Amino acid sequence: MDPGTWTDYGSTGVSSKTGSAYNAIDANIVKVGSSDFYMSFGSFWGDIYQVKMDNGLLKTAGSSSYQIAWTSFGNGAMEGAFIYYRSGYYYLFTSWGNCCQLVPRPAAGTEYHMRVCRSTSATGGFKDKNGADCKSSGGTIILESHDWVYAPGHGGVIDIPGVGSVLYYHYVNNNQGTNQAATYFGWNVLDWPGDWPVISTGTSTPTTTTSRTSSTSRTAAQTTSTSGSGGNCAALYGQCGGQGFTGPKCCSSGTCKYSNDWYSQCL
Repeated sequence: MDPGTWTDYGSTGVSSKTGSAYNAIDANIVKVGSSDFYMSFGSFWGDIYQVKMDNGLLKTAGSSSYQIAWTSFGNGAMEGAFIYYRSGYYYLFTSWGNCCQLVPRPAAGTEYHMRVCRSTSATGGFKDKNGADCKSSGGTIILESHDWVYAPGHGGVIDIPGVGSVLYYHYVNNNQGTNQAATYFGWNVLDWPGDWPVISTGTSTPTTTTSRTSSTSRTAAQTTSTSGSGGNCAALYGQCGGQGFTGPKCCSSGTCKYSNDWYSQCL
């Protein structure tokens, strides 16, 4: 993982351009059996596609890609596919809605959230808990905005010994700000009633590993920069503070609010 240890092997054979059926981003690879690998990918456009990879995982196996999930929600607002195997089922986790344009806030319910479908095959046939085809807008919501958690998504699942299946993702902490400057990494343990994943009742709010300052220093960060006037202050929604920031530390409109150690914003 260290800088300088990576080797560029070129394209995998999956690419996209204007007019393509899929957008070639957000890749995820799942191993099936002892030697087969499949890469799922896609964002908006035709949503989620998949292709078989060669055993070296550097190129496709030469077969064509195919669609495994699609939604009419938000004009195809689905991305971030992640396939997880458990007890005979392949679970397809996807993120729907608006991930990033959050100021001003989009209509309630159209912001990022996570849904899940499952199949006994890794390569298709995914349906949600109600039996809706996930190539026809099916998808059971597993995580959405609640309390101070806003727009959670683009996650995956890992197994942690002694803990179980853990869903990880990013989200905006409404207690810290209103846009991506207040983005945190969160995770929740999953329960599996009826072989469907749900957030464990013991972890309904996310555990976060993002560092935060003490309440004393956070208050100081919020109050050292105040509203001002003139052309030397940051505009509304502009950056007004943070470690290493050398720009204006006052706001021509609004108040400079602490988001995290590296970013304060005029709100």
